[in-house]
Amino acid sequence: MVGFTMFQHVNARLQQIMKTKEPFGGISVIVLGDFNQLRPVGDKYIFQFNNSYNALVDNPLWSLFELFELTEIMRQKDDKAFAIALSNLAKGMMTLEDINLLKSRIVSNENLEIMEDAIRVFRSNAEVDAYNTKVLASLNTEGAIANAYDFCIGDGLAKIREKVLNNVKNLKTTETYGLPLQIDLKVGAKYMMTVNLDIEDGLVNGACGQLIMIDYGKLQKTNETVPCRL
Repeated sequence: MVGFTMFQHVNARLQQIMKTKEPFGGISVIVLGDFNQLRPVGDKYIFQFNNSYNALVDNPLWSLFELFELTEIMRQKDDKAFAIALSNLAKGMMTLEDINLLKSRIVSNENLEIMEDAIRVFRSNAEVDAYNTKVLASLNTEGAIANAYDFCIGDGLAKIREKVLNNVKNLKTTETYGLPLQIDLKVGAKYMMTVNLDIEDGLVNGACGQLIMIDYGKLQKTNETVPCRL
């Protein structure tokens, strides 16, 4: 979430790039957000004043925008009771019915394995990887390892290109836009996309699906058999 200070930095950087003092370098800007989100870490809300001086002169950036509030709930539109409970939770106005609804979803640690189809939320990527590895190992279905094949574009020296490619292999997924070096494939397993590939086709971040079949092909250089289509 972008805060007051970051918003100012974005404006200053665009002015520098576009070589003009116009707000945001004269570029049209559309900002989206949820006013019920927590405040940005170490910063003010984008519409708040950073200090007493800003309060005197107003926030010129935020005042340039026209607000359009979206009121129709889309993600939970098929579960009205749950949607209302979440809305009341964000406003700090939960009713007894809302509280009972959320409490009804509490599962003890002893019964976690019963919730096989539930999406789990963990505190760290390491915990996510450990759980996914455990689930995939329990599936007695066809499987394969899909390796990422990286390459360099340009006319750099061969040694430099090789060094870059070797360094990429050691990067964490947080440094590769969520793209892992390897993916453990198992027929019947559920997978979630973490990047946008084709918005019109619904292949977006957060989209879930089940692996039905693995189609294989051979690499031209090594003649290695690898999964090429899912």
